Amino acid sequence: MLALPIAGPDGTTKSYYRPDRAFVALCRELRYQHGLYFVLGSDHVLVPIGQLLLTRARQDGIGTARAVMAEAARGMHPKRQPIAVRRHARYRYLVLDGNSTTIVARCAGWVDLPCILEDPPPGRG
Repeated sequence: MLALPIAGPDGTTKSYYRPDRAFVALCRELRYQHGLYFVLGSDHVLVPIGQLLLTRARQDGIGTARAVMAEAARGMHPKRQPIAVRRHARYRYLVLDGNSTTIVARCAGWVDLPCILEDPPPGRG
């Protein structure tokens, strides 16, 4: 069973999100083709999904993200911007915006996601 780590306030893993098999099967219908779902520009980087650490997992948001991504692929909903991340630790990134999208992509079996790298807040590194 898939288990996706979720960071606590101190940046360490505090829990895991475990999607059910029926949801994973729905996500697998989403083709691995970033341009179907995201507005891609020159300011994004592709980050391997295994290097993304979630900050939350809201069940309603996850279901909505999957539906919106499916609609975007069919041209029925606007594409979203790449997810926003911040370098967290060596070879890892903390997801600031796009946690649900990350979960859906991971369930779909994607290998990476387009990301915008955000600077750390002042006084942090």
